Amino acid sequence: MARPLDIAPPIVRFDDGVPYSEIHADIYYSPRDGLAETRHVFLAGNDLPARWLDRRHFVIGETGFGTGLNFLATWQAWRETAAGEASLDYLSAEASPLSTEQLAQALARFPELASLAAELLAHYPPQLPGFHRLLLDGGRVRLMLLFGDAAEAYARLDGRVDAWYLDGFAPARNASMWTPALFRQLAAHSAPGATLATFTAASAVRRSLEDAGFAVSKRQGFGRKREMITAGIDTAPQCVTQTPWFDPPPARDVHERDVVIIGAGIAGCSLAHALTQRGLQVTLIERADGIAQAASGNPAGLLMPKLTADQSLSSRYYTEAYRYTLDLLARLAAAGHPPRWEATGVLQLGFHETVRRSHARVARRALPAAFARVVDAAEATALAGQEMPEGGLWFPQGGWIDPRSFCQALLAACRDDHLRLIRHREAIQLARDGGQWSVCDAEGSEIARGSSLAICSGADTPALLPDIAADLVAVRGQITELPATAETDRLRCVLCYKGYLTPAIAGWHVLGATYDRADTALAVRPRDHRDNLDRLHRLFPDWWPDIDGDALPGRAALRSTTPDRLPLAGAVPETARLQADYGDLWKGRKPDRYPSATYASGLYVSAGHSSRGLIGAPLTAEVIAAQVLGEPLPLERELLEAIHPGRFLIRRMKRREK
Repeated sequence: MARPLDIAPPIVRFDDGVPYSEIHADIYYSPRDGLAETRHVFLAGNDLPARWLDRRHFVIGETGFGTGLNFLATWQAWRETAAGEASLDYLSAEASPLSTEQLAQALARFPELASLAAELLAHYPPQLPGFHRLLLDGGRVRLMLLFGDAAEAYARLDGRVDAWYLDGFAPARNASMWTPALFRQLAAHSAPGATLATFTAASAVRRSLEDAGFAVSKRQGFGRKREMITAGIDTAPQCVTQTPWFDPPPARDVHERDVVIIGAGIAGCSLAHALTQRGLQVTLIERADGIAQAASGNPAGLLMPKLTADQSLSSRYYTEAYRYTLDLLARLAAAGHPPRWEATGVLQLGFHETVRRSHARVARRALPAAFARVVDAAEATALAGQEMPEGGLWFPQGGWIDPRSFCQALLAACRDDHLRLIRHREAIQLARDGGQWSVCDAEGSEIARGSSLAICSGADTPALLPDIAADLVAVRGQITELPATAETDRLRCVLCYKGYLTPAIAGWHVLGATYDRADTALAVRPRDHRDNLDRLHRLFPDWWPDIDGDALPGRAALRSTTPDRLPLAGAVPETARLQADYGDLWKGRKPDRYPSATYASGLYVSAGHSSRGLIGAPLTAEVIAAQVLGEPLPLERELLEAIHPGRFLIRRMKRREK
């Protein structure tokens, strides 16, 4: 596992409202007119907006987000000039991200950008390393903040950039932002004909850019600055990865913008929303008579990240997914489609010495308090409104959500006339026919067809993708519903231990959940209610001490999981080609001896989310939507590999297993 990205806190003072970095002894923007400087150097320097006028999609990359001024100026120009159906991806690295409060103070000097700044601030992520996806302007503008060192962050990116903004502090004050290693990454991630602009005219910068493959020129600088650099690159240098079997699919020329999705649970509904927001036509097939009838049909589920002291791949993935889902919920509410959920906070109790030690190590990571913090038993009691036997990890933005209402909100927010829902039809047969996917029922009658197909059918996925999904395991989970009492009605947050308990929701608590592998029975069982109660009573023996478990309501459903507890998500590789191309991986040959992965044309999967689909499925939907349309992918390369649909086949080849 590669070392996680890292960030450092900025040390900033404001001189007459202008932010100044104490670390680099430099200002963030020109005190004379920072907005005019941005327009001159970065927009005009890259011949924007002229270059995006006839484009359906445009990508900008930046090496220092700073105050976000360059982004806001670009967004403003995009709104005024780009075609109505066009979309903008803006990627920006930042090793010392400002806080929301610092950002607000820095942008207050630009009243003409106030409405855009307000939207940015409403969605701005916590100061956590990694990739942070923000959808703005109704989804037309996708801002991806790469919090970490710029060279390291872009080395982990899968995507191509049309125009670069080089905007670190001056080379003499922050040399790490102007290294040959960074410029090689910019060249490797450049689209054909990409351009570059920067305020500096330093000869060392010019030489390093030329060495990386850019053709460099100079033009008039801004204000008192005599010169600035612009550059272009016709063809990016070929980049050989260390894991070619996980290389993403090449961008497809999608003429027929229609996608068929099988399964209307949280994975399918999230993908339908992501695709229709981009203007694609979606046909959503559900075998039941309504949406969210399987695992997504429980009355309440948890919204919380997964934190580990060692920052495992799973922890990093679910941290980014959690933040994205919280932002999605805010956007759905703003659009008039709020799901039924409540940010009560989640208290993950230190119910065992091993868990307490893990929490102590997590605390040393200095996480933003608004994201997570360790609390003792006294503070846990105050937060929960009930006596707590232990402290634990407190997630103030977490809570519970009604999964079905989440799915309903996602579909309600789909663009008008872009979604067709087919219910009570079961997809059994899949075929690629004439450049399209045909989906048929058991009798061979066609249900739908489209240029792309996504399988989001949970525990049923192995029947449709037997090779890729062979490692998926169905896991039975049963929840128990408990009537609120005078005592438990005072519980204010979700409790998480070896199970979980929600606060009272309309007079009932949800208690969960059992975890039974290879058990597909869906009848509610009294003994499983007793198992749920036993786990609760180990911590809270006085809550419902004499309740009759045989008479309680509840629900059982099947979840699908994988051996590493991460989903299968993204483009589906051709299994025959995987075996042909990589069948000798066990020999340990060098990666450059292998070709890039080959994928089944227009075939995608989102499955294996286990009990974390409510936070994981929305972000995997963004991954798939980006792959369908050739956008930069919204996860670090290592995390994309961790959820790659072909990873278990590759692992078996490395071990020479069948």
